[in-house]
Amino acid sequence: MHLQTINNQIITAGKAPLSGNTPNISTGNFAQQLEQIAVSRQKTDSQNNTPLINTDKVPADIKLGTLTARTQTVAQLLLANKDLRADTWAIIHKPINANKAFRQIPLGQEIYYNRQTQALSWAAQGDLFHREAPQSLSVAKSSSASSETILLGKINHKRPTVSALFADHQQLKTQRWAIIHDAINQQKAFTRIPGGTDIYFNPGTREISWHGARDKQLNKTIVSSEVQNVPAKHLDDAVKPFMGTDYKDIDCYTLVVNGLEKMGVRYRGEDSLSRQLLHMARVEGRAMNAYFTGEGITKAMGEKIYSRAISQVDNIGQQSQKIFQEMQSLIKKGDLLSFSLETKGHTGIISQSEQQWTYINSGRLDHAIRKNAPRHGVGEENLLSEINNWLKLAHKHNESLKITIGRLDTQKFISSA
Repeated sequence: MHLQTINNQIITAGKAPLSGNTPNISTGNFAQQLEQIAVSRQKTDSQNNTPLINTDKVPADIKLGTLTARTQTVAQLLLANKDLRADTWAIIHKPINANKAFRQIPLGQEIYYNRQTQALSWAAQGDLFHREAPQSLSVAKSSSASSETILLGKINHKRPTVSALFADHQQLKTQRWAIIHDAINQQKAFTRIPGGTDIYFNPGTREISWHGARDKQLNKTIVSSEVQNVPAKHLDDAVKPFMGTDYKDIDCYTLVVNGLEKMGVRYRGEDSLSRQLLHMARVEGRAMNAYFTGEGITKAMGEKIYSRAISQVDNIGQQSQKIFQEMQSLIKKGDLLSFSLETKGHTGIISQSEQQWTYINSGRLDHAIRKNAPRHGVGEENLLSEINNWLKLAHKHNESLKITIGRLDTQKFISSA
């Protein structure tokens, strides 16, 4: 499963280079020398009331580039700019930039640098977000901020989770996990929201909020990690209550998270699984959502019991049987099984049904073992057939395939609640 990001371009009017007897600006120290020149000319220009810079020619903001898998940090973009590379760290540590959440910028964002203020900024798609101004570093939760909230929708049987509401929002759907995992939302009890509750989002503060169930049916909790609140010993049993849920409501990663929460694992908040996943990505300098995968969860709270990389698929049938036989002597109910191609990935849980090994996941169900399973949603498939499917995909797209099985320690992030 891949989480994607969206971007938008915002350009503001700015000012042009100084005219007159101005010293040449070297490419190695552009930002500092521009600042020195401005100071040296300030007195003269203020006396004749002439603007320091011609605002009609060159914009103050310059586009540094876009965060991608190759250039995942603002520092990389600055270092790639021949005029600014020598001042990269000085710019990043300027007071105007010091408190900005650079590590939380999703891939796909366009990054801008202001020549005059030396502020770094970025924008998200649509009018819901605006580039960060200096004063936005200390955004207060005020009544004026709350007035800017937008209604995402109502929690119900079709949209049982906050992430499902975000998934339906054209401008926010690809940012839903970054928003949900934002520090301001980390400790919110998303899995305890009752049916009929209106969910709101504040673009300025990125806070998600709700005000209670409008239909008063507080006793009718919608599908969440508390569905059929019966303790489950294995992860596959914990996710079974979600069987039949449409994929647009619960994707493969969300299914695993909901199952873990149902077993008491603390996914959000202090000392939680999501915090560990973010920390792992931050330490390695990767995108913030890099470890929101089955492999990431295994690394954070389990051990890898099986791993196989297939660089070339020759005989799909024989290779599927060989991999399945290797797995059979190792796997147990509740193990986490992940498939990763170069362009896509998937995760789910190993289970058993009538002595056959199965795979519970959310996706296109080509080999469901039950007749009433959705075509595209949460269901249980024959494990061997699923392995065969992924080898076919690898062969079709001429990509390498990695198969990983993890055994999770659900006590590692056990909730104290």
